[in-house]
Formats: sequence, structure tokens, C-alpha cells
Amino acid sequence: REGDDRVPSPAQSALPVSAAAPAGDDLLIRGGRVLDPAGGVDGPMDLAIRQGRIRAVGSIAGAAAQVVDATGLVVSPGWIDLHAHVAYGLTPGSVHPDGDAGVAKGVTTVVDTGTCGAASYEAFSAYIIQRATTQVLAFLNVSVPGLTVSPVHGSWTYFDQKRTIEMVERHRGELVGVKVLASYLHCGPMDITPVKLAVQAARLSGTRVMCHLGLAPPVIGEVLNQLGPGDIVTHCWHGKGPGGILDRTGRPIPEARAAADRGVLFDIGHGLSSFSFETARRAMDAGCPCIRSAPTCTLKTSVILSGIWRRRWRSFSTSGCLCAT
Repeated sequence: REGDDRVPSPAQSALPVSAAAPAGDDLLIRGGRVLDPAGGVDGPMDLAIRQGRIRAVGSIAGAAAQVVDATGLVVSPGWIDLHAHVAYGLTPGSVHPDGDAGVAKGVTTVVDTGTCGAASYEAFSAYIIQRATTQVLAFLNVSVPGLTVSPVHGSWTYFDQKRTIEMVERHRGELVGVKVLASYLHCGPMDITPVKLAVQAARLSGTRVMCHLGLAPPVIGEVLNQLGPGDIVTHCWHGKGPGGILDRTGRPIPEARAAADRGVLFDIGHGLSSFSFETARRAMDAGCPCIRSAPTCTLKTSVILSGIWRRRWRSFSTSGCLCAT
């Protein structure tokens, strides 16, 4: 990564979309479906790369040092994975930021969602984030020990607001917010208090909250009422029983609609027991619009990433789902 030295979108390409490939091109990707929603590009095209930068996109004649036949594949900008745990070697269950979750999978930015708290974040930053090829951003766990204890938020001794806020401020730009896990499994006897502490830390540090939803307590409606514009609810479509964003009839609870109207974002957060196709179908049938990642690949196998539910609806009675990439 070289600061703001970004790969231009097709609209910013240095040459017209139909051009000959001079001998100086290092790579020519032929015949793939080029998909770039930001640039409004979707169709079969060639893509020429020189010195690590996209030189041209379109119908490109000629050859290059290396030519890849991408027929039947999708070629896209790098994906952003909003929900991962990449403190590899520091905590159980974390994966490698490059080989497992990042550039090897077509993902150029990974967001670690609260694996580390203030006690271990410096090590995570120095030994993982700053050494990774993939850009790694992170949410700081509101619990100082992070995911090294269970219940994660189960004791007053796990919280130090001064230390948490100062850590976020020290790593501003790398740390993008504060993570809390709102479920009986993670909060234990602390109930909704960890959620309130996460909101406080985020507000005082000028960032946002990412809130994991599980089974109550704390009661999900009360959790949603704590969140404001820009905060994120993750695992919003889990199927762990009553107490999620759907009521007993399968309709979104009023607090979910109110939260979305305030600008709270809803992250699908795919993963094991934290996603249910049945819950997703019911939510979509109820007219819950979402912005979600589409299945795609960067000359590799398809990857489905986290999606985000955004504030885009007037009434839950509207059928269908508004989707975009």
C-alpha cells in the first residue's frame, strides 16, 4: 500500500477503453466480465495492467508479458470484508489476514471486528495489521481483554473506559470504532451495561459502535434503542430463536425500523450460527432493503462478503428487497 496511490476506476483510465496493448503492459486479462459498480461498468471486457496500475479497460488488441484468459470469470475491484477476525496467532479462531481472509481471496480491505481489546491491541497492530499486505482496519473490543475471556463482557473488571478511548484515539484511522457483543452468552450478569459503555466510548472518541446481536438478555429492542446514526448492527439475520430483529410472527420489530430510520446500519455478518437463510427470507419478504455484496471473484472462486442493511425504506409493508452492490 502506498498511501493514496489508488488503482483508478475504468472511468479514470489513462487510455480510451479501446486501445492496443503495447509491449510495456505487464498483464492483459482477456474476456472476463468486468464488474465495477462505482464506475458503472458491467460487461465483457479486457483489462491491461502496467507497473501495478490499470492502464486501460475495454477491447484491447495486442499482447502483454502475461495474458490471462478470464472467460466465464468475473473481474472486479478488490472486495471489502466488513466482518472478520484476523488476529492470527493472538487469539483462537482468528485467521490469517492475507492467506485466509485477504488478498489471496480477492479481498483488499478486511475489518477486524473486535477481536482485541485495549490490553492486546498494540501487539495486534504491530505484528498483524502493519505487516499485512491486505489493508486491515479494526473495531476495538470494549472489553479490555477482548475475545481472550468468556463471557467477554462478564465482569466489571474487564472495563476501563479511559484506556479504551485513549487506544482508539491513538490509532485513529486504523481503529474505526468500538465493538460490543449483546447477548446473554457474552454479557452474562452485566446485561445491557456493556452496550452502554461501548456507545459512550464511541461517542467520546468520535467513532461508531458495531454491536453483535445474539439471544437476550439484553433485550434486543433496548439494545437497538441505544444506537445512533452510523452505528452498525451485525449478525442481524441470525436464527437463534426469539429475541432477534423479527417478532414471533416473522415481522421486523418496531425498534428495528426506528433504528434504521435513525441511520443505524444492519450488517448481515455471514458466519456459522450467526446467519439464517430463513430469517433472511422473512426479513426480505417484509420489505427490508439491503445493500449487500454480490457473489463474485477476482480470477478465483466466488466470495460472498458481509452485507449492509441501510435506511432506504418508507414502510415494512413494501414487498421485495432493494439491492445494490
